[in-house]
Amino acid sequence: MQPILVIQNSHNDGPGLFETFAQERAYPLQVIRRFAADRLPADMTLHRGLCILGSPASANDDQADFRHMEQLILDARARRRPVIGHCFGGQILSRALGGT
Repeated sequence: MQPILVIQNSHNDGPGLFETFAQERAYPLQVIRRFAADRLPADMTLHRGLCILGSPASANDDQADFRHMEQLILDARARRRPVIGHCFGGQILSRALGGT
């Protein structure tokens, strides 16, 4: 079974209850710890869904990884895979879908 991709942007904002939810349903997770310089995947080919967690940054900051996350959201959408964003993750989700 393909894992759900979880992007953890800050050391103190892990998957928490989302991880519990996934474990109760036997959904595997792959946690990318962006704050620890883990690399984001090129696309959503190997993942069944996407969860983007919080960050002290703003989604409007000019960072290449932020634009990359927006592309992952669009790729997940094109593949009809679920996406959820918490706090900063919601900001990135909004930007990817045309919000300001």
